[in-house]
This record gives sequence, structure tokens and C-alpha cells, in this order.
Amino acid sequence: MGVTILGATGETGRSVANALLDDSEQFELTALIHPPSLDKEVATLKSRGVRIVSIDLATAPHREIVDLLRGTDVVISCVLAHVMTEQLALTTAAKEAGVQRLVPSFFGPVMPARGVQTLREQKEDLLDHVKRLCLPYTALDIGWWYQLILPHLPSGRIDGSLAVRSEAMVGDGRTPLALTDMRDVGRFVVPVIAPADAEQKRLCARRGADPGASGGGLRGGNPLKIREFLAIHTSGEEISATINQAKEKMAQGTTDFATQLQLFGGQYQYSWGIRGDNTLEHAKYLGYLDAKELYPDLKPRKFKDYVQAVVDGTAPKVWEASQDWGS
Repeated sequence: MGVTILGATGETGRSVANALLDDSEQFELTALIHPPSLDKEVATLKSRGVRIVSIDLATAPHREIVDLLRGTDVVISCVLAHVMTEQLALTTAAKEAGVQRLVPSFFGPVMPARGVQTLREQKEDLLDHVKRLCLPYTALDIGWWYQLILPHLPSGRIDGSLAVRSEAMVGDGRTPLALTDMRDVGRFVVPVIAPADAEQKRLCARRGADPGASGGGLRGGNPLKIREFLAIHTSGEEISATINQAKEKMAQGTTDFATQLQLFGGQYQYSWGIRGDNTLEHAKYLGYLDAKELYPDLKPRKFKDYVQAVVDGTAPKVWEASQDWGS
């Protein structure tokens, strides 16, 4: 099966690429690389037999993209928010090239399609475009990463494993939260792109619906809430103020990536921490299928094992390098 992946040098893209490459007898992988990213992680991909194609989707002629995708069975997009709209050109070309399946860049927490987060609305706009093209698709949301949930400790012991330094819990820390180890994202993608019955569906892949658990990972056991880690709270009002500040900057013409992250990050926190959108129950209400029910043999990493690795200093850290396209 020929698979073309956009964003293979990012965290999500690397997880997906690694999982596909581990099943190398089934997949032949092409990575579309933004020209400024050609010196980032590309050597590793090449050494594993990945075909590397340098292309700027924002400026490349439509016919060039179509010709590039001919013979591809599945296109997987794993791009960051600031280049989300570049998927439109890729999607249109994929339809014309005869691509059999698109996996758009969702890979986030569960939430309503409109009215909660600007980034989610951009993703839904893309999905509307996919549907107008009648292009088969599978949209996969994975909850929140293990790697983004642990707080900074006063001792600083685990700071080397933290992607972001959290000094406060969101809300009162009692809100259930679906989580996935970012290394498992690709492991969910492998079975998703193979069966025909997953086409034109939304899937939710997650370890469980709590920020942690004692004795049984996130599935069972006594729930370990975020409130047990931190005593400082960030209220819904404070998060709303951060969101409004970012919106004001953007209304005044500030569109840099940092401002976008402020907006999207605040909206993420409000959605999963205050509203409680990111749960399996809500996913099913919104029409998602549960990937764990579809693929019961797939055993994601347990949260308690990840935490132990953090304490031991062996857990991988995310976002150690900047990637232009990868999320």
C-alpha cells in the first residue's frame, strides 16, 4: 500500500511514520517535506527507505501535486495549525489523483465541530471540503497527550521530560480527560487505514477517560485526578481572558504563531478542562467510533508506566526541535 504523509518530521508525523515503517512489508512511505525542513530528521527517514519529496504546497502548481500523488493509496496529514489550510490543495489534488483514503490532520481532543475552538473549526472546514469532493476519509482524534498533562514539581525532578511547564491545574482538576501516549498515535493509524469499514468515519483513540489511575492505568482502578498534583488553579474566567487577549491581537492584525498558540491553547484548555468535552462518552454522543472497540488487540501504553518512565528520567520529551509542518 502506497502511503504519502505530510508532516513526517513533527511529533505526530514521526509517530505515524515509525508505526508504518515498523510494518514495512505492508506500506511504502513517501514523506512530503517543506523545503526549510529538509535538514530536520530527513536522514533518519531516508535510512529507513522513505521516499523524500521537497514541496511547498502553498506555491506548487496543482498539476504538480496531482502527479506527485498518482499511485498513492492513502494520504495522511499531520500538520501544525499555522499551515492547516495547505491541506486544501493537497485534498483537491488527492481526489483528482485517485487517492483512496485521506486521513486529515485531526489528532486532537474531542470537542464539538463549531463554537468551541478556532482550530477545530478550520479542521471541520477541511472536512467539509473533503465531503464535497466525495473523497473517502477517516478522521482520528486521540484525546490529549500523556506528554502534556504532568505538572512541574517544586523539586524540578521531572522538568527534563516536560513539553510544557504547568504551574496550575485547569479548573478544579476533577474533569475526566481522555489521554493517549503520543508514541501510540501511529499505532492506531496502522489498522485505521487498512479496513474499508473505517472509511468516512470519525474514530476516537484513547487510553481512557481519566487523567490517571492507580493500579490499572487509565482504564479502571481508583482515579488519580490532576488536583492531587497541584494546589494552584486556573479558572475558566482566567482562561477566557487569555483567549480574548489573543483574539484582540489577531483582530488588530497580529497573526504570528505565538499568538495563534495562545488562542488555540487557551481554547483547548477551556474545552477539556472546563467544559469537559474530551471524554469517550462525549465522543460517542458526537458520533465517533471507539478505536479500542474496533481494534481490541491493540494495547496502548499505560499512563502509570509513562509516569514511572518520567520519574526514572527515561521518558521521551516532545518538541525538542522546531518543525515547520509537523504537529
